[in-house]
Amino acid sequence: MEERDLAHVSKCQPAQVYLEYPGMRLMKRITAGSAVILLILSSVSISTAWAEHIPARILLGTREAPVAPSPVYDGKRVFAPLAVLRSLGASHIAAPDAKLVTVIAASGETGDVSTVDVGDTPMIPMDKVMQIVGGKSKWDSEKRTLTLLATLGPVEFVDHTLKINCSFPVAYSVGDWGGKLWIDARGATVESEAREVWIGDSVVERARLGQFNPTTARVALDLNKIAGYRLESTSPSAKILLRVDKDLPAPVQPGNEEAKPYKGGSFTIEQARVEKVDEKSFEVTLATSGQGGASVDYGVMPPQIVLKMPGARLSDDFQGADGSHPLLKGMRLGKLCTDGTGVRMELDFSRIMAYDIRETDSAIAVRLSLPDSSGGTLREKLIVIDPGHGGQDKGCHMNCGGVLEKDVTLNIARELAAALQKAGARTIITRGEEYISLAERPSVAINNDADFFISIHCNACEKPNDGCGIETYYYRTERGTRSPLAYAIQAATCSHTGMYNRGAKGMGLAVLRGLVETDIPGVLLECGFLNHNSDRAKLLDKNWRKKLCDGVITALRAYVEGSPIK
Repeated sequence: MEERDLAHVSKCQPAQVYLEYPGMRLMKRITAGSAVILLILSSVSISTAWAEHIPARILLGTREAPVAPSPVYDGKRVFAPLAVLRSLGASHIAAPDAKLVTVIAASGETGDVSTVDVGDTPMIPMDKVMQIVGGKSKWDSEKRTLTLLATLGPVEFVDHTLKINCSFPVAYSVGDWGGKLWIDARGATVESEAREVWIGDSVVERARLGQFNPTTARVALDLNKIAGYRLESTSPSAKILLRVDKDLPAPVQPGNEEAKPYKGGSFTIEQARVEKVDEKSFEVTLATSGQGGASVDYGVMPPQIVLKMPGARLSDDFQGADGSHPLLKGMRLGKLCTDGTGVRMELDFSRIMAYDIRETDSAIAVRLSLPDSSGGTLREKLIVIDPGHGGQDKGCHMNCGGVLEKDVTLNIARELAAALQKAGARTIITRGEEYISLAERPSVAINNDADFFISIHCNACEKPNDGCGIETYYYRTERGTRSPLAYAIQAATCSHTGMYNRGAKGMGLAVLRGLVETDIPGVLLECGFLNHNSDRAKLLDKNWRKKLCDGVITALRAYVEGSPIK
Protein backbone atom coordinates (compact mmCIF):
# COMPACT_ATOMS: atom_id res chain seq x y z
CA MET A 1 0.00 0.00 0.00
CA GLU A 2 1.51 3.33 -1.02
CA GLU A 3 1.88 6.26 1.33
CA ARG A 4 -0.73 9.02 0.83
CA ASP A 5 -1.55 12.29 2.56
CA LEU A 6 -4.47 12.69 4.91
CA ALA A 7 -7.58 12.81 2.74
CA HIS A 8 -9.45 15.43 4.76
CA VAL A 9 -10.56 16.56 8.19
CA SER A 10 -14.17 17.76 8.26
CA LYS A 11 -16.52 19.24 10.86
CA CYS A 12 -20.04 17.77 10.39
CA GLN A 13 -21.70 18.78 13.66
CA PRO A 14 -20.50 20.95 16.57
CA ALA A 15 -17.92 19.04 18.63
CA GLN A 16 -17.96 16.18 16.09
CA VAL A 17 -14.85 15.61 13.91
CA TYR A 18 -14.12 12.66 11.70
CA LEU A 19 -10.99 11.57 9.85
CA GLU A 20 -10.71 9.77 6.56
CA TYR A 21 -7.40 7.99 5.83
CA PRO A 22 -6.39 5.37 3.29
CA GLY A 23 -4.13 3.17 5.44
CA MET A 24 -2.40 2.65 8.73
CA ARG A 25 1.05 3.84 7.36
CA LEU A 26 -0.51 7.34 7.58
CA MET A 27 0.29 7.20 11.30
CA LYS A 28 3.89 8.22 10.54
CA ARG A 29 2.78 11.71 9.52
CA ILE A 30 0.47 12.45 12.46
CA THR A 31 1.76 14.66 15.24
CA ALA A 32 1.67 13.60 18.87
CA GLY A 33 -1.45 15.74 19.51
CA SER A 34 -3.21 14.39 16.44
CA ALA A 35 -2.30 10.87 17.44
CA VAL A 36 -4.14 11.35 20.73
CA ILE A 37 -7.25 12.54 18.89
CA LEU A 38 -7.07 9.61 16.49
CA LEU A 39 -6.61 7.19 19.37
CA ILE A 40 -9.72 8.53 21.12
CA LEU A 41 -11.82 8.38 17.95
CA SER A 42 -10.61 4.89 17.19
CA SER A 43 -11.42 3.67 20.70
CA VAL A 44 -15.14 4.53 20.36
CA SER A 45 -15.29 3.16 16.78
CA ILE A 46 -17.37 6.06 15.52
CA SER A 47 -18.07 5.83 11.81
CA THR A 48 -18.29 8.48 9.15
CA ALA A 49 -21.98 7.69 8.56
CA TRP A 50 -22.91 8.03 12.24
CA ALA A 51 -21.33 11.48 12.48
CA GLU A 52 -23.57 12.75 9.66
CA HIS A 53 -26.83 11.59 11.29
CA ILE A 54 -29.12 13.57 13.62
CA PRO A 55 -31.67 12.06 16.03
CA ALA A 56 -35.27 11.84 14.76
CA ARG A 57 -38.71 10.73 15.95
CA ILE A 58 -41.27 8.46 14.31
CA LEU A 59 -44.98 9.00 14.95
CA LEU A 60 -47.68 6.48 14.09
CA GLY A 61 -50.38 9.04 13.53
CA THR A 62 -50.06 11.02 16.77
CA ARG A 63 -48.49 8.34 19.00
CA GLU A 64 -44.74 7.80 19.09
CA ALA A 65 -43.32 4.53 17.87
CA PRO A 66 -41.59 2.77 20.80
CA VAL A 67 -38.12 2.13 19.32
CA ALA A 68 -34.62 2.31 20.77
CA PRO A 69 -32.09 3.55 20.00
CA SER A 70 -33.59 6.65 18.41
CA PRO A 71 -34.11 6.80 14.66
CA VAL A 72 -31.77 9.10 12.74
CA TYR A 73 -31.94 11.42 9.74
CA ASP A 74 -29.04 11.76 7.30
CA GLY A 75 -30.30 14.81 5.43
CA LYS A 76 -32.29 12.76 2.92
CA ARG A 77 -33.79 9.74 4.63
CA VAL A 78 -34.88 8.49 8.04
CA PHE A 79 -33.33 5.27 9.35
CA ALA A 80 -34.75 3.26 12.24
CA PRO A 81 -33.72 0.13 14.13
CA LEU A 82 -35.33 -3.14 13.10
CA ALA A 83 -37.59 -2.96 16.18
CA VAL A 84 -39.73 -0.41 14.32
CA LEU A 85 -41.15 -3.27 12.26
CA ARG A 86 -43.04 -4.60 15.29
CA SER A 87 -44.95 -1.32 15.58
CA LEU A 88 -45.89 -1.65 11.91
CA GLY A 89 -47.17 -5.20 12.38
CA ALA A 90 -44.31 -6.51 10.25
CA SER A 91 -41.50 -9.00 10.77
CA HIS A 92 -38.20 -9.69 9.05
CA ILE A 93 -35.77 -12.43 8.07
CA ALA A 94 -32.08 -11.51 8.06
CA ALA A 95 -29.64 -12.67 5.40
CA PRO A 96 -26.49 -14.50 6.62
CA ASP A 97 -24.33 -11.39 6.37
CA ALA A 98 -27.04 -9.29 8.13
CA LYS A 99 -26.66 -6.59 5.47
CA LEU A 100 -30.01 -7.43 3.90
CA VAL A 101 -33.35 -8.23 5.53
CA THR A 102 -36.60 -9.48 4.02
CA VAL A 103 -39.50 -7.44 5.44
CA ILE A 104 -42.87 -9.22 5.76
CA ALA A 105 -45.81 -6.79 6.11
CA ALA A 106 -49.07 -7.49 7.94
CA SER A 107 -50.74 -7.79 4.53
CA GLY A 108 -48.30 -10.55 3.49
CA GLU A 109 -46.36 -8.30 1.11
CA THR A 110 -42.60 -8.89 1.21
CA GLY A 111 -39.52 -7.03 0.06
CA ASP A 112 -35.77 -6.87 0.61
CA VAL A 113 -34.22 -3.90 2.42
CA SER A 114 -30.52 -3.16 2.92
CA THR A 115 -29.36 -2.23 6.42
CA VAL A 116 -26.99 0.56 7.40
CA ASP A 117 -24.82 0.43 10.52
CA VAL A 118 -25.32 3.48 12.69
CA GLY A 119 -22.87 3.09 15.53
CA ASP A 120 -23.33 -0.53 16.56
CA THR A 121 -26.98 -0.72 15.46
CA PRO A 122 -28.17 -1.95 12.06
CA MET A 123 -30.90 0.37 10.78
CA ILE A 124 -33.26 0.33 7.80
CA PRO A 125 -34.48 3.21 5.60
CA MET A 126 -38.12 4.01 6.36
CA ASP A 127 -39.00 5.03 2.79
CA LYS A 128 -38.18 1.49 1.61
CA VAL A 129 -40.06 -0.03 4.53
CA MET A 130 -43.20 2.00 3.76
CA GLN A 131 -43.13 0.88 0.14
CA ILE A 132 -43.53 -2.68 1.41
CA VAL A 133 -45.83 -2.09 4.39
CA GLY A 134 -48.07 0.44 2.67
CA GLY A 135 -49.21 3.85 3.86
CA LYS A 136 -48.15 7.48 3.74
CA SER A 137 -45.21 9.29 5.34
CA LYS A 138 -44.41 12.94 5.92
CA TRP A 139 -41.16 14.45 7.19
CA ASP A 140 -41.21 17.61 9.33
CA SER A 141 -37.70 19.07 9.19
CA GLU A 142 -38.32 21.60 11.98
CA LYS A 143 -39.55 19.00 14.46
CA ARG A 144 -37.30 16.27 13.00
CA THR A 145 -40.34 14.00 12.97
CA LEU A 146 -41.48 11.40 10.46
CA THR A 147 -45.24 10.79 10.64
CA LEU A 148 -46.52 7.48 9.29
CA LEU A 149 -50.18 6.94 8.40
CA ALA A 150 -51.68 3.56 7.60
CA THR A 151 -53.90 3.12 4.57
CA LEU A 152 -57.44 2.06 5.40
CA GLY A 153 -58.39 -0.48 2.76
CA PRO A 154 -61.71 -1.95 1.63
CA VAL A 155 -64.27 -2.93 4.26
CA GLU A 156 -66.63 -5.89 4.27
CA PHE A 157 -69.52 -7.11 6.40
CA VAL A 158 -69.76 -10.87 6.82
CA ASP A 159 -71.65 -12.90 9.45
CA HIS A 160 -72.74 -9.79 11.37
CA THR A 161 -69.11 -8.62 11.56
CA LEU A 162 -67.58 -5.49 10.05
CA LYS A 163 -64.03 -6.14 8.88
CA ILE A 164 -61.66 -3.21 8.31
CA ASN A 165 -58.17 -3.83 6.98
CA CYS A 166 -55.36 -1.32 7.50
CA SER A 167 -51.86 -1.53 6.09
CA PHE A 168 -50.40 -1.60 9.61
CA PRO A 169 -51.82 -1.58 13.18
CA VAL A 170 -53.73 1.53 14.28
CA ALA A 171 -55.44 2.56 17.50
CA TYR A 172 -59.22 2.85 17.18
CA SER A 173 -62.44 3.56 19.07
CA VAL A 174 -66.12 2.88 18.44
CA GLY A 175 -69.24 4.91 19.17
CA ASP A 176 -72.87 5.30 18.18
CA TRP A 177 -75.18 8.20 17.47
CA GLY A 178 -78.43 8.84 15.62
CA GLY A 179 -78.94 5.39 14.11
CA LYS A 180 -75.28 5.00 13.16
CA LEU A 181 -72.22 3.22 14.45
CA TRP A 182 -68.75 4.47 13.68
CA ILE A 183 -65.17 3.36 14.10
CA ASP A 184 -62.41 5.96 14.16
CA ALA A 185 -59.05 4.55 13.07
CA ARG A 186 -56.45 6.95 14.47
CA GLY A 187 -53.32 7.19 12.38
CA ALA A 188 -55.00 6.16 9.11
CA THR A 189 -56.09 7.69 5.83
CA VAL A 190 -58.76 6.62 3.36
CA GLU A 191 -57.18 6.29 -0.07
CA SER A 192 -59.91 4.30 -1.81
CA GLU A 193 -62.22 5.99 -4.31
CA ALA A 194 -65.00 3.76 -2.94
CA ARG A 195 -66.47 5.78 -0.07
CA GLU A 196 -69.66 3.77 0.28
CA VAL A 197 -70.26 0.02 0.54
CA TRP A 198 -73.78 -1.32 0.22
CA ILE A 199 -74.41 -4.14 2.69
CA GLY A 200 -78.16 -4.78 2.68
CA ASP A 201 -78.12 -6.73 5.93
CA SER A 202 -81.26 -6.83 8.07
CA VAL A 203 -79.43 -4.70 10.66
CA VAL A 204 -76.78 -2.79 8.65
CA GLU A 205 -77.78 -0.95 5.48
CA ARG A 206 -74.39 0.34 4.31
CA ALA A 207 -70.92 1.47 5.35
CA ARG A 208 -69.45 4.87 4.61
CA LEU A 209 -65.75 5.73 4.56
CA GLY A 210 -64.41 9.21 5.19
CA GLN A 211 -61.56 11.26 6.60
CA PHE A 212 -62.63 12.62 10.00
CA ASN A 213 -59.44 14.68 10.38
CA PRO A 214 -55.99 14.56 8.74
CA THR A 215 -54.85 11.63 10.90
CA THR A 216 -58.13 9.80 11.58
CA ALA A 217 -60.18 7.71 9.15
CA ARG A 218 -63.82 7.00 9.97
CA VAL A 219 -66.06 4.12 8.93
CA ALA A 220 -69.75 4.77 9.68
CA LEU A 221 -72.50 2.16 9.52
CA ASP A 222 -76.09 3.16 8.71
CA LEU A 223 -78.41 0.89 10.70
CA ASN A 224 -81.83 -0.38 9.69
CA LYS A 225 -82.79 -1.02 13.31
CA ILE A 226 -81.48 -0.58 16.84
CA ALA A 227 -78.50 -2.86 17.40
CA GLY A 228 -75.70 -3.51 19.86
CA TYR A 229 -72.06 -4.01 19.03
CA ARG A 230 -68.91 -5.62 20.36
CA LEU A 231 -65.28 -5.21 19.36
CA GLU A 232 -63.68 -8.55 18.58
CA SER A 233 -60.17 -7.20 18.05
CA THR A 234 -57.76 -5.44 20.40
CA SER A 235 -56.50 -1.92 19.71
CA PRO A 236 -54.09 -1.31 18.05
CA SER A 237 -54.61 -3.74 15.19
CA ALA A 238 -54.26 -3.93 11.42
CA LYS A 239 -57.51 -5.91 11.21
CA ILE A 240 -60.41 -4.26 13.04
CA LEU A 241 -63.39 -6.51 13.77
CA LEU A 242 -66.72 -5.14 15.02
CA ARG A 243 -69.67 -7.46 15.55
CA VAL A 244 -73.06 -5.78 15.09
CA ASP A 245 -76.22 -7.59 16.11
CA LYS A 246 -79.65 -6.64 17.45
CA ASP A 247 -79.14 -9.10 20.32
CA LEU A 248 -75.95 -7.42 21.58
CA PRO A 249 -75.94 -4.60 24.17
CA ALA A 250 -74.71 -1.14 23.20
CA PRO A 251 -71.88 -0.37 25.65
CA VAL A 252 -71.13 3.17 26.77
CA GLN A 253 -67.68 4.25 25.57
CA PRO A 254 -65.55 6.18 28.11
CA GLY A 255 -65.90 9.91 27.47
CA ASN A 256 -68.50 9.37 24.75
CA GLU A 257 -71.66 11.07 25.97
CA GLU A 258 -73.52 10.26 22.77
CA ALA A 259 -73.25 6.50 23.24
CA LYS A 260 -75.95 6.39 25.94
CA PRO A 261 -78.39 3.54 26.36
CA TYR A 262 -82.08 4.43 26.24
CA LYS A 263 -82.98 5.44 29.76
CA GLY A 264 -86.67 6.20 29.38
CA GLY A 265 -88.33 3.11 30.80
CA SER A 266 -92.04 3.53 31.55
CA PHE A 267 -93.38 6.95 32.45
CA THR A 268 -96.60 8.93 32.35
CA ILE A 269 -97.17 12.26 30.58
CA GLU A 270 -99.21 14.32 32.99
CA GLN A 271 -99.27 17.72 31.30
CA ALA A 272 -98.22 19.54 28.10
CA ARG A 273 -97.67 23.25 27.83
CA VAL A 274 -96.37 25.78 25.29
CA GLU A 275 -94.40 28.72 26.66
CA LYS A 276 -93.44 31.72 24.55
CA VAL A 277 -89.82 32.85 24.90
CA ASP A 278 -89.99 35.66 22.33
CA GLU A 279 -91.33 36.27 18.82
CA LYS A 280 -88.73 33.91 17.33
CA SER A 281 -88.74 31.06 19.84
CA PHE A 282 -90.86 29.02 22.24
CA GLU A 283 -90.67 25.88 24.34
CA VAL A 284 -92.90 22.80 24.50
CA THR A 285 -92.67 20.96 27.83
CA LEU A 286 -94.11 17.58 28.73
CA ALA A 287 -94.37 17.06 32.49
CA THR A 288 -93.58 13.39 33.24
CA SER A 289 -93.87 11.07 36.21
CA GLY A 290 -90.22 10.09 35.94
CA GLN A 291 -87.21 9.99 33.63
CA GLY A 292 -88.51 10.09 30.06
CA GLY A 293 -86.91 9.38 26.70
CA ALA A 294 -87.83 10.42 23.16
CA SER A 295 -86.52 10.11 19.62
CA VAL A 296 -87.14 12.86 17.07
CA ASP A 297 -88.13 12.77 13.39
CA TYR A 298 -87.42 16.11 11.71
CA GLY A 299 -89.07 17.41 8.55
CA VAL A 300 -89.16 20.55 6.41
CA MET A 301 -91.70 19.54 3.76
CA PRO A 302 -93.88 20.50 5.60
CA PRO A 303 -92.02 21.95 8.62
CA GLN A 304 -92.62 19.52 11.46
CA ILE A 305 -91.03 17.46 14.20
CA VAL A 306 -92.41 14.23 15.65
CA LEU A 307 -91.43 12.98 19.11
CA LYS A 308 -91.69 9.22 19.60
CA MET A 309 -91.82 8.00 23.19
CA PRO A 310 -92.16 4.19 23.31
CA GLY A 311 -92.10 4.08 27.12
CA ALA A 312 -94.77 6.73 27.65
CA ARG A 313 -98.51 6.78 28.25
CA LEU A 314 -100.91 9.69 28.74
CA SER A 315 -102.28 10.02 32.25
CA ASP A 316 -105.98 9.34 32.72
CA ASP A 317 -106.72 13.02 33.43
CA PHE A 318 -104.53 14.46 30.65
CA GLN A 319 -106.33 17.55 29.32
CA GLY A 320 -104.25 18.42 26.26
CA ALA A 321 -101.76 21.25 25.74
CA ASP A 322 -101.89 24.74 27.24
CA GLY A 323 -100.49 27.81 25.51
CA SER A 324 -99.65 28.80 21.94
CA HIS A 325 -97.17 30.65 19.73
CA PRO A 326 -97.56 32.29 16.28
CA LEU A 327 -94.94 29.94 14.76
CA LEU A 328 -96.72 26.81 16.07
CA LYS A 329 -99.51 25.77 13.69
CA GLY A 330 -100.61 22.62 15.46
CA MET A 331 -99.80 20.14 18.22
CA ARG A 332 -101.17 16.60 18.53
CA LEU A 333 -100.52 13.81 21.04
CA GLY A 334 -101.70 10.26 20.40
CA LYS A 335 -100.76 6.60 20.42
CA LEU A 336 -97.42 5.68 18.93
CA CYS A 337 -98.16 2.05 18.00
CA THR A 338 -101.26 0.28 16.75
CA ASP A 339 -101.25 -1.92 19.84
CA GLY A 340 -101.79 1.17 21.99
CA THR A 341 -98.29 1.41 23.47
CA GLY A 342 -96.16 4.53 23.51
CA VAL A 343 -96.99 8.17 22.77
CA ARG A 344 -96.42 10.22 19.65
CA MET A 345 -96.37 14.04 19.65
CA GLU A 346 -96.52 15.97 16.35
CA LEU A 347 -95.61 19.66 16.17
CA ASP A 348 -96.43 21.57 12.97
CA PHE A 349 -94.79 24.94 12.23
CA SER A 350 -95.51 27.85 9.92
CA ARG A 351 -91.91 27.77 8.67
CA ILE A 352 -88.65 25.84 9.06
CA MET A 353 -87.50 25.74 12.68
CA ALA A 354 -84.47 24.60 14.64
CA TYR A 355 -84.89 22.56 17.80
CA ASP A 356 -83.09 21.37 20.89
CA ILE A 357 -84.34 18.69 23.28
CA ARG A 358 -83.48 17.94 26.88
CA GLU A 359 -84.69 15.26 29.27
CA THR A 360 -84.85 15.49 33.07
CA ASP A 361 -86.36 13.38 35.86
CA SER A 362 -89.66 15.22 35.55
CA ALA A 363 -89.92 16.60 32.02
CA ILE A 364 -89.13 16.35 28.32
CA ALA A 365 -88.61 19.86 26.94
CA VAL A 366 -88.24 20.90 23.31
CA ARG A 367 -86.90 24.37 22.52
CA LEU A 368 -87.97 25.67 19.07
CA SER A 369 -86.44 28.74 17.41
CA LEU A 370 -85.81 30.32 14.04
CA PRO A 371 -82.45 28.98 12.78
CA ASP A 372 -79.27 31.01 12.29
CA SER A 373 -79.26 33.43 9.32
CA SER A 374 -83.03 33.09 8.81
CA GLY A 375 -85.39 36.05 8.55
CA GLY A 376 -85.46 38.93 6.08
CA THR A 377 -85.14 38.15 2.39
CA LEU A 378 -82.76 36.18 0.22
CA ARG A 379 -81.69 39.44 -1.45
CA GLU A 380 -80.03 40.48 1.82
CA LYS A 381 -77.90 37.35 2.11
CA LEU A 382 -74.32 36.50 1.13
CA ILE A 383 -73.77 32.86 0.14
CA VAL A 384 -70.28 31.36 -0.19
CA ILE A 385 -70.25 28.51 -2.71
CA ASP A 386 -67.37 26.04 -2.48
CA PRO A 387 -66.66 23.79 -5.50
CA GLY A 388 -65.06 20.62 -4.08
CA HIS A 389 -61.48 19.60 -4.93
CA GLY A 390 -59.61 21.54 -7.67
CA GLY A 391 -56.13 21.86 -9.13
CA GLN A 392 -54.15 18.67 -8.61
CA ASP A 393 -57.02 17.22 -6.53
CA LYS A 394 -59.28 15.68 -9.17
CA GLY A 395 -61.88 14.31 -6.76
CA CYS A 396 -63.63 11.09 -7.77
CA HIS A 397 -62.78 10.10 -11.34
CA MET A 398 -62.34 6.30 -11.43
CA ASN A 399 -65.01 4.59 -13.58
CA CYS A 400 -66.53 8.01 -14.24
CA GLY A 401 -66.34 7.99 -18.03
CA GLY A 402 -63.33 10.28 -18.07
CA VAL A 403 -65.21 12.99 -16.13
CA LEU A 404 -63.45 14.69 -13.20
CA GLU A 405 -65.38 15.69 -10.09
CA LYS A 406 -63.41 18.95 -9.77
CA ASP A 407 -64.72 20.10 -13.19
CA VAL A 408 -68.35 19.19 -12.51
CA THR A 409 -68.40 20.89 -9.11
CA LEU A 410 -66.91 24.08 -10.56
CA ASN A 411 -69.56 24.18 -13.30
CA ILE A 412 -72.37 23.70 -10.77
CA ALA A 413 -70.89 26.34 -8.45
CA ARG A 414 -70.67 28.93 -11.21
CA GLU A 415 -74.21 28.22 -12.41
CA LEU A 416 -75.57 28.33 -8.84
CA ALA A 417 -73.80 31.64 -8.22
CA ALA A 418 -75.31 33.12 -11.39
CA ALA A 419 -78.81 31.90 -10.46
CA LEU A 420 -78.53 33.31 -6.92
CA GLN A 421 -77.31 36.65 -8.26
CA LYS A 422 -80.29 36.74 -10.60
CA ALA A 423 -82.49 36.19 -7.53
CA GLY A 424 -80.82 39.20 -5.92
CA ALA A 425 -78.43 37.46 -3.51
CA ARG A 426 -74.70 38.09 -3.26
CA THR A 427 -72.25 35.23 -3.81
CA ILE A 428 -68.57 34.33 -3.50
CA ILE A 429 -66.99 31.22 -5.07
CA THR A 430 -64.05 29.88 -3.07
CA ARG A 431 -61.91 28.71 -6.00
CA GLY A 432 -61.42 28.75 -9.74
CA GLU A 433 -59.27 26.15 -11.46
CA GLU A 434 -56.74 26.11 -8.61
CA TYR A 435 -56.69 24.01 -5.43
CA ILE A 436 -57.24 25.48 -1.98
CA SER A 437 -57.02 23.65 1.33
CA LEU A 438 -59.98 22.44 3.37
CA ALA A 439 -59.16 24.97 6.09
CA GLU A 440 -59.16 27.91 3.65
CA ARG A 441 -62.63 27.17 2.28
CA PRO A 442 -64.77 27.92 5.37
CA SER A 443 -62.40 30.81 6.14
CA VAL A 444 -63.71 32.55 3.02
CA ALA A 445 -67.19 32.55 4.59
CA ILE A 446 -65.90 33.64 7.99
CA ASN A 447 -63.68 36.45 6.68
CA ASN A 448 -66.49 37.85 4.52
CA ASP A 449 -69.16 37.57 7.25
CA ALA A 450 -71.25 35.32 5.01
CA ASP A 451 -74.75 34.08 5.84
CA PHE A 452 -74.39 30.60 4.32
CA PHE A 453 -71.69 28.18 3.15
CA ILE A 454 -72.51 25.50 0.55
CA SER A 455 -69.84 23.01 -0.52
CA ILE A 456 -70.58 21.26 -3.84
CA HIS A 457 -69.44 17.67 -4.43
CA CYS A 458 -70.20 14.55 -6.47
CA ASN A 459 -70.49 11.12 -4.93
CA ALA A 460 -69.07 7.71 -5.89
CA CYS A 461 -69.31 4.18 -4.55
CA GLU A 462 -67.17 1.07 -4.69
CA LYS A 463 -69.15 -0.63 -7.46
CA PRO A 464 -70.05 1.49 -10.51
CA ASN A 465 -73.81 2.02 -11.00
CA ASP A 466 -74.48 0.71 -7.48
CA GLY A 467 -75.25 4.03 -5.77
CA CYS A 468 -77.35 6.93 -7.00
CA GLY A 469 -79.14 10.03 -5.77
CA ILE A 470 -78.56 13.18 -3.75
CA GLU A 471 -77.51 13.51 -0.12
CA THR A 472 -76.67 16.53 2.01
CA TYR A 473 -74.28 16.58 4.98
CA TYR A 474 -74.09 18.89 7.95
CA TYR A 475 -71.48 18.96 10.69
CA ARG A 476 -72.46 16.64 13.51
CA THR A 477 -72.46 18.45 16.85
CA GLU A 478 -72.09 16.81 20.24
CA ARG A 479 -75.82 17.08 20.86
CA GLY A 480 -76.61 15.69 17.45
CA THR A 481 -79.13 18.43 16.62
CA ARG A 482 -80.11 18.30 12.97
CA SER A 483 -79.30 21.08 10.51
CA PRO A 484 -82.44 22.78 9.12
CA LEU A 485 -80.47 24.08 6.12
CA ALA A 486 -79.26 20.59 5.17
CA TYR A 487 -82.78 19.18 5.40
CA ALA A 488 -84.20 22.06 3.36
CA ILE A 489 -81.61 21.70 0.58
CA GLN A 490 -82.00 17.92 0.55
CA ALA A 491 -85.79 18.09 0.25
CA ALA A 492 -85.88 20.87 -2.34
CA THR A 493 -83.15 19.56 -4.66
CA CYS A 494 -84.72 16.09 -4.74
CA SER A 495 -88.16 17.62 -5.36
CA HIS A 496 -86.91 19.76 -8.25
CA THR A 497 -84.71 17.13 -9.92
CA GLY A 498 -86.65 13.92 -9.17
CA MET A 499 -83.44 12.31 -7.92
CA TYR A 500 -83.42 9.50 -5.36
CA ASN A 501 -83.48 11.04 -1.88
CA ARG A 502 -80.62 9.64 0.20
CA GLY A 503 -81.36 11.96 3.12
CA ALA A 504 -79.66 14.68 5.15
CA LYS A 505 -76.97 13.33 7.46
CA GLY A 506 -74.58 14.50 10.14
CA MET A 507 -70.88 13.78 9.77
CA GLY A 508 -67.62 15.25 11.06
CA LEU A 509 -66.52 16.65 7.70
CA ALA A 510 -63.32 18.69 7.75
CA VAL A 511 -64.57 21.33 5.28
CA LEU A 512 -67.44 22.20 7.67
CA ARG A 513 -65.49 21.96 10.93
CA GLY A 514 -64.22 25.54 10.73
CA LEU A 515 -67.80 26.84 10.95
CA VAL A 516 -68.66 25.06 14.21
CA GLU A 517 -67.90 28.04 16.46
CA THR A 518 -69.71 30.50 14.16
CA ASP A 519 -73.37 31.17 13.38
CA ILE A 520 -72.87 30.48 9.66
CA PRO A 521 -74.95 27.47 8.55
CA GLY A 522 -72.88 25.20 6.32
CA VAL A 523 -73.66 22.09 4.30
CA LEU A 524 -71.96 19.75 1.86
CA LEU A 525 -74.20 18.79 -1.06
CA GLU A 526 -73.46 15.52 -2.88
CA CYS A 527 -75.22 16.25 -6.17
CA GLY A 528 -75.20 12.71 -7.57
CA PHE A 529 -72.98 9.71 -8.24
CA LEU A 530 -70.35 10.38 -10.88
CA ASN A 531 -69.71 6.65 -11.40
CA HIS A 532 -73.41 5.93 -12.00
CA ASN A 533 -74.24 6.25 -15.71
CA SER A 534 -77.64 7.85 -15.21
CA ASP A 535 -76.51 10.28 -12.51
CA ARG A 536 -73.42 11.25 -14.51
CA ALA A 537 -75.53 12.03 -17.58
CA LYS A 538 -77.69 14.33 -15.45
CA LEU A 539 -74.66 16.05 -13.89
CA LEU A 540 -73.36 16.79 -17.40
CA ASP A 541 -76.76 18.13 -18.57
CA LYS A 542 -77.04 21.91 -18.22
CA ASN A 543 -80.85 21.77 -18.06
CA TRP A 544 -80.70 19.28 -15.19
CA ARG A 545 -78.13 21.41 -13.38
CA LYS A 546 -80.54 24.35 -13.64
CA LYS A 547 -83.16 22.26 -11.81
CA LEU A 548 -80.60 21.47 -9.15
CA CYS A 549 -79.76 25.17 -8.71
CA ASP A 550 -83.47 26.06 -8.59
CA GLY A 551 -83.84 23.50 -5.81
CA VAL A 552 -81.06 25.12 -3.76
CA ILE A 553 -82.64 28.56 -4.21
CA THR A 554 -86.07 27.22 -3.20
CA ALA A 555 -84.50 25.76 -0.06
CA LEU A 556 -82.77 29.04 0.81
CA ARG A 557 -86.01 30.99 0.31
CA ALA A 558 -87.87 28.56 2.56
CA TYR A 559 -85.15 28.79 5.20
CA VAL A 560 -84.77 32.59 5.05
CA GLU A 561 -88.23 33.85 4.13
CA GLY A 562 -90.51 31.06 5.32
CA SER A 563 -91.94 30.09 1.94
CA PRO A 564 -92.98 26.44 1.50
CA ILE A 565 -90.91 23.80 -0.30
CA LYS A 566 -92.94 22.18 -3.07
